[in-house]
Amino acid sequence: RNQNVFPDALPGLEKVLMEMTHQMTDVTLKVSQWIDIYLRNAKQPAIVFESLQSKINTKARLLYYFPRNDAEEVCQEKDDDWCGWHKDHGSLTALLPGMLLNPSESTQSPIDINKKESKAGLYIQVRGDAATTDPIRVQLPPTSIGIQLGETVEIMSGGRL
Repeated sequence: RNQNVFPDALPGLEKVLMEMTHQMTDVTLKVSQWIDIYLRNAKQPAIVFESLQSKINTKARLLYYFPRNDAEEVCQEKDDDWCGWHKDHGSLTALLPGMLLNPSESTQSPIDINKKESKAGLYIQVRGDAATTDPIRVQLPPTSIGIQLGETVEIMSGGRL
């Protein structure tokens, strides 16, 4: 049994979250196998799946990146107060789309946080000259899982990924 504490007011939450994290782990391991196939075809050592399979180190965090009034200007300035520009140091990170609930609604319909006019959310910087490329806002469809490749995979792939 895990050591997490789940609120009594939300019966069934533990079961659903455990099922979700197991599914996220399964998908991430499958992606690591595909990465290894790509690396073998590129004549690179294929060690991503093995490193994850033997040492699963999972962490779950609930993050919400709040909007700033002038997010575009902040992105250009690389202001760390906004979203903390960094490389993900891990291997692979499974991401779920954000969902907010309105506590005043009895139906608890999710609030769409992917609205085009919103500047909130996760942004990524593409490779190349960061001064000439705009950050890209990540918008995952509601029933999807995104997989982010971290710096460890970049190193393990010899910079190919």
